[in-house]
Amino acid sequence: MMSKRKLYEDRILLRLSRHNARSAITASLWPTFENENEDAAKHIKDSIEDDGEPLLAYWHDKNCWTALTAEKLFSVIDGEMTVILLDEIHRQFDAEWTASTKDKRDLEFLFVGPDKRRVWAPAGPKYFALWNVLLMFPLNVPKELRGD
Repeated sequence: MMSKRKLYEDRILLRLSRHNARSAITASLWPTFENENEDAAKHIKDSIEDDGEPLLAYWHDKNCWTALTAEKLFSVIDGEMTVILLDEIHRQFDAEWTASTKDKRDLEFLFVGPDKRRVWAPAGPKYFALWNVLLMFPLNVPKELRGD
């Protein structure tokens, strides 16, 4: 039987593969990211420890990056890490508009979950790829996979 983690992983990867900017996010999918950004990948893996293999990673520097696993979203802004369980997002998030934001393609931050935690993503297609994935959560999981 498929685990909840595997179900989430498959759904996230499927959503990313269907995203209209797939070519723009290919370098951010974990296998490619890990091969092309060894130091950044090591930093991310060390930071998230045993919380699963990242599926998607965005990197600006060690003080600003975001990684998505099958169960959690990790975002570091100004060196401070935010960890959000995907099941706690409840399809609640919003864009952060600032005085310098001229167009939706310039957006880099979003507020996620009922407590509006701030998450970073690169502007443009990568931002909207993450947004599109987060729209799914929480998923309707078959009862046998829920563990309740």
